[in-house]
Amino acid sequence: MSVEFVESRAAAACISDGDTVVIQSLGTISIPEEILTSIENRFLETGHPKDLTLLCPGPAGDPSRKKVLGFDHFAYPGMVKRIITTTYALSMRMHDLVVNNEVEAYNFPLGTLYQWLREIGAGKPGLITKVGIGTKVDPRYGGGKLNEKTKEDLVKLITLDGEEYLWYKPININVAILRGTTSDEEGNITMESEPNLGGAKASAMAVKKNKGTVIVQVLRLSKAGLLNPKTVILPSILVDKIVVSREPEKYHRQTARFYYNPMVSGEINSPVYFDKSKPLEFDRVVRLPNFLVYGKLKLTPKKIIGKRASLEIKKGDIVAFGWGTSEYAAYVAQEDGIHQNATFTVESGCIGGILPIGNFNIQLNPKAMVDPTDISEYYNGIGVDVGFLGFGQVDCKGRVNVSKLGTRLFGLGGFMDIIHGARKVVFCGTFTPNVKIELENNKLKIIEEGKHKRFVKAVDTIDFNPEYLKDPKVVLYITERCVFELTSKNELMLTEVAPGVDLKKDILDKMDFHPKLDPDLKEMPREIFES
Repeated sequence: MSVEFVESRAAAACISDGDTVVIQSLGTISIPEEILTSIENRFLETGHPKDLTLLCPGPAGDPSRKKVLGFDHFAYPGMVKRIITTTYALSMRMHDLVVNNEVEAYNFPLGTLYQWLREIGAGKPGLITKVGIGTKVDPRYGGGKLNEKTKEDLVKLITLDGEEYLWYKPININVAILRGTTSDEEGNITMESEPNLGGAKASAMAVKKNKGTVIVQVLRLSKAGLLNPKTVILPSILVDKIVVSREPEKYHRQTARFYYNPMVSGEINSPVYFDKSKPLEFDRVVRLPNFLVYGKLKLTPKKIIGKRASLEIKKGDIVAFGWGTSEYAAYVAQEDGIHQNATFTVESGCIGGILPIGNFNIQLNPKAMVDPTDISEYYNGIGVDVGFLGFGQVDCKGRVNVSKLGTRLFGLGGFMDIIHGARKVVFCGTFTPNVKIELENNKLKIIEEGKHKRFVKAVDTIDFNPEYLKDPKVVLYITERCVFELTSKNELMLTEVAPGVDLKKDILDKMDFHPKLDPDLKEMPREIFES
């Protein structure tokens, strides 16, 4: 079958009521926005397609609700029947449908979703994995279901040779909506200007296995025979229809924040400097013609956490960073030059580059870029030396909730993937939400606490469960005022306290349980409180 070049409206017409659709994006990166916009317009005009199942490993959206982006295009009652994804933190419109019990919803690890697609495409009997045993994705703890409307079990607990595994049964996927950079006239597609590879091949193969339709949005068209075959990520045998973007600056942006930066796609390598003499706000970067200059982040509670966490990075370490407060470990390490002696990775598959401030899941000057399916398998199997993750709640058994606080859904991302194989896990978060502090003479003073406790008797949902760890790990919980370590008996032990902090008033009285106290309780290093 020959590949057909179509307008986005014609591509949108390929989706039928009740279809299962896989969509490529990772957060706000590499969104096939032109096609998604046309699908939304068709639904608003005709009421079709409806009752869709959306499988999107890393869905995009606008958490501010100021514009419609990515997943937001599908956030209408009746348009979607079921959602299978890794995060609900970005598309608040879709988040509301889930919370209001208007759609079925599942939450699974990012790597699990990519690997599941790969197994489906290879005609295998689904995905069998140990990732997530004993957590919310385990059927004994909910099987990833997020509301009462969600009834069907998509994951099953099985035993092989006496070992427990999670089995994700294969599903039929009808349509893939993907993205690339260049297509030749025969439909072979490269991704030279994309910030990551997006699991496109696994998604396409899963759809082709079901004799479905693969639609790809691209930036430009090339003559046949001009592409280097080694750079082709999606060969024409995996593609049915191609949409060449008519307004790329609007619809084919590398990220929602900017249209194009060749340092992000690895097309050029330009110097990045860190000028610690010029404090800058969180998301400000000085852009010069041939290089970037980052200023020094001001000393906030999150930066204090990042400074303490970055001390866990040793020369030669391979490191993974999750989304949230844990990113500050990377920012501080880059300010201090620690990154030059370690290899930083993110779950999108970028390796060895600089993590840009305020743009998670991309890197500047990456030394390598692999598919997120492959990096997740590296995390699960070989594992990193240190994994930095966030936390929302921690309980007396060392369990962590990162994905749901009250009625607010966040999600898992690569959280479970990174933890699974990491030899050291460092959880990062403020002791209470939105805490306000003052610093004087390298001492910390708590000015105003957050409204909720984060150290609770039992977490609301289990995203990390040390009871099921097979391999020994060093597990730390780092806050702006103290550090805990997980003991061999899965108890939290307080090991460090910030200078100026009152142990009883500022720590123990703000917890719902009493942790063990290290007989050799230390002061957190004073230099991390220097502004």
